[in-house]
Amino acid sequence: MEGAGDEAVEGESGEEGREAAFFAEEGREEERQGQAAARAAGSSGRLSTASNSDAVEQFLSFTGTDDVEFAREALDAATGDVQVAVERFFGQLEAQPEPQQRQGAAGGDGDEAIARYLAMKGEAVVEKARKELEAATDQPVHDMVLAASLLAKDADDRAAGGDADVATRRSHADAQAERGRKLREEDRIKREQAALNKKLFDAAEYGNAVAVERLAGEGASVDAKGRSPSRAGTERFPAVVIAADNGHTEAVEALLRLRCNPNAPIANGVTALMSAAANGHGGVVGALIKGGADIEAAGTGAGWKEVTALMSAAANGHGGVVDALIKGGATVDSVVRPHGPNGWTALMMAARDGHAAVVGQLLEEGADATRRAPHGDHENKTALEIAEAEGHAEVAALLRS
Repeated sequence: MEGAGDEAVEGESGEEGREAAFFAEEGREEERQGQAAARAAGSSGRLSTASNSDAVEQFLSFTGTDDVEFAREALDAATGDVQVAVERFFGQLEAQPEPQQRQGAAGGDGDEAIARYLAMKGEAVVEKARKELEAATDQPVHDMVLAASLLAKDADDRAAGGDADVATRRSHADAQAERGRKLREEDRIKREQAALNKKLFDAAEYGNAVAVERLAGEGASVDAKGRSPSRAGTERFPAVVIAADNGHTEAVEALLRLRCNPNAPIANGVTALMSAAANGHGGVVGALIKGGADIEAAGTGAGWKEVTALMSAAANGHGGVVDALIKGGATVDSVVRPHGPNGWTALMMAARDGHAAVVGQLLEEGADATRRAPHGDHENKTALEIAEAEGHAEVAALLRS
């Protein structure tokens, strides 16, 4: 490369000689020859706006200036080569750290343009920018073209970060608004559902089977719970329990067709079947047995501790219900826990309360009259002894026979 450079300088003088020497030292002889050819081809040595607008736009874009005339003059001074013009532009600027007024379009320093460029990027001093870039890149930044590019990228990144923060805040606000909208919608749906459920509960309580089916079709839950104005306290009853307790066979059947839970209990463990049996509602008992109610289920709370549907029917003298339950599969001598808090059989309960017909019915079904009560006022007594203690002569006669 050195030999080629020396040969190219030979025979040239003046400005052309100095240019040749510069390019030869840099090993860029081919570039010099190309530029010389470009000068020779031009009639005046100046750029034509029409034919070189792309070069002007490229220079403006790369340096950040918007002075078209300055760009054209800078390119003229650099023989029309954009790269050379940019290098000279930044080379002159690098030699002068502080921005100064540009003197002359073609031969000046170009400080005004770069100052405008740096101001646009949030900087005012080239040297300051260079130091910051060196600290950021951990290496000297000698190429001002690179420095300008890095400044532009840094500014764009900051802007993008700002946009990202705004976007994040907007996204967060949108998410909160969406959550609020969903909560309001969920609340509206819950209120509408609660209103439908109350209507179905009321229909079940008053035995309106047609309304039960219609409301279920509109979305009401067939397992809806509600408070009955005819019941003391604040306990909520399942619709099927309140319908069964009131003896509304058709309403119970409608709920069963709609696949309600036939064994849904109230607080003390009483189910629809137990309630219907205690109240002697044979039709409801039959519907519940057919609908899958647990015939051996027992209560868990006050007044119903370990009491089954058969026991409650026997204790209340409902022979028809007793018959239906036995035919439905109830065990005649069923005891939840023989040595538990209750441990009484249906026969003991019927004997205690003086229901002779039911006692006879249970005996015919094979009830064991020799069993003894494990607890209570009649601890260790048989059904006969219980009847005698309670003064039920007719029942005692049946049990002796």
